[in-house]
Amino acid sequence: MDVKKSADPVDRAVAAVRGAQDRLVRLLHSKDDAVRRKAVVALQDQDPLPISPVADALFRARDADSRLRLVALLGAMGAFEPIRVLAEFATALKGEKDMRVRRSILNTMVVVGMATVDASGALSAGDGLTTHPEMIREEDDRHAREPGGLGGGT
Repeated sequence: MDVKKSADPVDRAVAAVRGAQDRLVRLLHSKDDAVRRKAVVALQDQDPLPISPVADALFRARDADSRLRLVALLGAMGAFEPIRVLAEFATALKGEKDMRVRRSILNTMVVVGMATVDASGALSAGDGLTTHPEMIREEDDRHAREPGGLGGGT
């Protein structure tokens, strides 16, 4: 059934939303910088974020500058939907040949990933994860003194 000819108002509304998102994504390729910036803001204001349409545009974009802009936009969306954005970046990275775009994707993946770790508190103080050599040595010494610890104390 053709959605445009559907009598169901919900089907027509969903099709209109998807069409509007697709048009906004196409405007990201405009030669007019003001139009591109306004399209970025409009896409970022969507709820839920149109990650899939933007990622699809990244996969289809022919020129590196357009792909770099799309990477930046997806990176900004990563603050709100990090898992979805990281998954799209992983897919994009597999097919990307341009080293500037690959580097941009990788750098943005690190930024999105670290922001997610920071927001979750996964590496907060007192969680038992230590990386400083002196702290590791102190922790090993403490475990060695504990009954049944690494040092074999009783």
